[in-house]
Amino acid sequence: MRHGDDARWKEAWETLGSVSPRSLEQKRLELHHAAQIVAAVGKTYLEPRPDDSHPNMGWVEEGSLLVGRAVPDLGLRAALRVPQLTLLLCGDQSQVLDELPLQGRRVDQAMDWLARQMAAHGGGEMRPLSPAGYDIPQHEVAKGLPFAEGGERDRSELARWYANAHRALSAIASDHRGVQVRIWPHHFDIGLLIVIDPSLPPEETTSVGAGMTPGDSDYAEPYWYVNPYPRPSVEDVSQLPPLQGKGHWHTVGWLGAVLTASDLVGAEDSAGQAAQTEAYLRSALDAAGRLLGRQRQASS
Repeated sequence: MRHGDDARWKEAWETLGSVSPRSLEQKRLELHHAAQIVAAVGKTYLEPRPDDSHPNMGWVEEGSLLVGRAVPDLGLRAALRVPQLTLLLCGDQSQVLDELPLQGRRVDQAMDWLARQMAAHGGGEMRPLSPAGYDIPQHEVAKGLPFAEGGERDRSELARWYANAHRALSAIASDHRGVQVRIWPHHFDIGLLIVIDPSLPPEETTSVGAGMTPGDSDYAEPYWYVNPYPRPSVEDVSQLPPLQGKGHWHTVGWLGAVLTASDLVGAEDSAGQAAQTEAYLRSALDAAGRLLGRQRQASS
């Protein structure tokens, strides 16, 4: 499996670890809920897609932005400036038309503001935004409390995680036709999906997903993942292929190669962290491909 040999992403790596990975949880949860406001635009205005990708988002390095899909009829899209927790209304080329700081404001106030601004800039009647409706981890903003003041240091660290992941994953995606790097509002991960043999019917398709999540119920800190699908049958987990870069196999509930933030930020400089991540990704992608190959051989 091709790994993305363009090394420029390593040169642009932003050093991680200025904030303890496990202290990011509260700001990560808050950001997850703020991202639902951006996702609501896609959910409300765009035609549903079978893979539910219409509410997902991209990453724009300049400004550290989570950027939703454009609404073609209006030439508008929503975005979130992560470090400052600021909601943006943008043109379809991501130029900022208006903005609203979220600190001290409630989710419903932000949704109302965005709906009104879209009507004003799009030249139509106001259309209430429909929440994306995903079952996401709870945070006090979901109970009607406002977004908290402060926290830019933690959010800036989370932005660095997304930026580094976007660069590394984009290098991998460039080696696979049609593969995109997207941020998914449900799990809040940034990832890609490589279909091994697109010519096969859907029920026979195998794939490898790779990405970074800022934390979840399995790991309360950011981590990289590489998942083979369908899950290979492994009788003895000790026989799983070895991983480089301090990666390990997660086997409870799902099977995947994982590199946690705690195992990465020990490399204190950007070059060391980038090299470790590259070693992990190469070995994990190779291992996932081998596991799926064994699965196909066993079933043939």
